[in-house]
Amino acid sequence: MRLLIVTPIGILLAFMVFWVMQWMIQPKQAGNQSSNEVAMVDFIRAMHDSASEKKQRNAKEPPEPKIPPMLKVPALQQAAPQKLDISIPDISSSLASFKGDAMGGMLSGYGFGDSDVIPLVQVEPRYPPQAISRKIEGYVVVRLQISKLGSVEEVSVIDAKPKGIFEREAIKAAWRYRFKPKLVDGKPVPQVATLPFEFNLDK
Repeated sequence: MRLLIVTPIGILLAFMVFWVMQWMIQPKQAGNQSSNEVAMVDFIRAMHDSASEKKQRNAKEPPEPKIPPMLKVPALQQAAPQKLDISIPDISSSLASFKGDAMGGMLSGYGFGDSDVIPLVQVEPRYPPQAISRKIEGYVVVRLQISKLGSVEEVSVIDAKPKGIFEREAIKAAWRYRFKPKLVDGKPVPQVATLPFEFNLDK
């Protein structure tokens, strides 16, 4: 009979003792777990802050630029100015004579038969190459019919020596002449002029 009463009581006491021990142990484990979690969070945060500070330090401190070495530039030597001895020929011109083109001929002694004829444009005839190669000299005298406006309307050869050498070039030059219109009683009138050309070799 006693055994039946003692056995349940012992089981109840053992259960109570077990429950009390469990209750006493559980808060400590929870506290230890919370402490461990807080410590782990602090450790991770410290590592993150350390990495951030390292990145900021690297960004704030750029690498020093490399200075290229100085290049030695040789001094430029100024060339001494050279004196040029240039002789300027004495150039003189007149209505009585002038030089022809680069063929080496000289045209001289031309003028107008009428003193009131005023040329505005004068053209030098070309010295014929065959006359230069054969060293031929001569002259041509032409008569000009001048219009009211001063342009040449007609050219005719009055005299030439030698014949058939200088006439063509003299006529071509005469056609290109231009004259000041002649006024009579305030009105322009035609004119007639005589124009001689003399061809002399430039010696």
